[in-house]
Amino acid sequence: MSVGIENREGDPDDLLSMVVDNAVDAGVVVVAAAGNNGPYRHTVVSPACARKVIAVGASTHLQNSHPSGGPDHVAIYSSRGPSKIYSIKPDIVAPGGDVNRKTSTPNEKYAYGIVSTLAHGASIGSPVSEDYTRLGGTSMAAPHVAGVAALIKQKHPDWNPMEIKATLRYTAVDIGYPTTDQGFGRVNALAAVNLSSPPPLAFLYATGETCVGTVYINGTATARNFSEYTLYYKYVGRRLYEDDFDSPGQWTELYGSNSSVDEGVLYRWNTTSFKDGWYIIKLVSTDTKGRKSFDMIIVDVENSRRFIINIPEYAIEGRHFNVSISDDHNNPVDGFIIFRQPFKLPQIHYGSNVTFYARPITRPWINSVDARIYVIVLSSGKIEVHILRLPIYNT
Repeated sequence: MSVGIENREGDPDDLLSMVVDNAVDAGVVVVAAAGNNGPYRHTVVSPACARKVIAVGASTHLQNSHPSGGPDHVAIYSSRGPSKIYSIKPDIVAPGGDVNRKTSTPNEKYAYGIVSTLAHGASIGSPVSEDYTRLGGTSMAAPHVAGVAALIKQKHPDWNPMEIKATLRYTAVDIGYPTTDQGFGRVNALAAVNLSSPPPLAFLYATGETCVGTVYINGTATARNFSEYTLYYKYVGRRLYEDDFDSPGQWTELYGSNSSVDEGVLYRWNTTSFKDGWYIIKLVSTDTKGRKSFDMIIVDVENSRRFIINIPEYAIEGRHFNVSISDDHNNPVDGFIIFRQPFKLPQIHYGSNVTFYARPITRPWINSVDARIYVIVLSSGKIEVHILRLPIYNT
């Protein structure tokens, strides 16, 4: 599928995402293009952001590929994760060609692209014949993965969609990029098709909600010959960096079980003894052959939060938006609020309800940018700093 209808971060709980997840539940393998809004984070569109869909980013395939830098690179334009709910997206990458966005001349723009079929009478890309044209994008990458999925299904008609998704993740080749860029790696068609039995299934189903008190970690940990699953955590800190799936540090075991779980509760986690901040949760599922699959999500634990910071879901360039601070009893709280938009000077205000202006995005090939809102509040003699992400979309 290549039906991303908006050039903005997709919502795994929007109507389109829920529809395709229902299709997966009905037995359909759904492969979706991640979008072409890279290299910025949080740009995977709907329905690629859906929990059960196989989201495909783009990699390069030609020597001297420009501008991404050669073969087996994540294409500059390929949308990056994580998803809105801080799960791993894209799932994998596949050849989508390179696109030179600094030129509008098709022969130059798609010189390192993918040769694709051309509809009769259509005019798109850099034509190579009456029936074929050269293009680039995640719309070129997704069909490669859909073809591999079809071959797996042809060879193993009894494998279900999630087993096929697990196979593509399990056999993908790490090409050295952050997880938010490449997911589990570049598709490996031969290894995926030659796998004789599906690997263990490890899927975490995030909600994106802040963890307060006792929360449920939901997901799937199963296998044809299941052995066990283990949950681990790693503390990232009060600040979250977008590559924190790959954050250094030791994993600590949170829970383990030898009973499989299929779309249910993996663990009931009492977070009250954990310090506030961001955590990576990792699920490892193991079968009796010793094969291991994993998945990760990032969660925010905030048991001592005193302030409510209200920001819009997104801002539009050239328009104003408000940021407000209040306490648990809805009383206004003053603080320094800093709006930092990429390529622009920061805007700084002090108060409990302030207005900022989202300046125009001056690069026409960029559909959105990720801004940051910094809120600094003095409380009980201590300075508290909160950092929030705010997408800004062009018009």
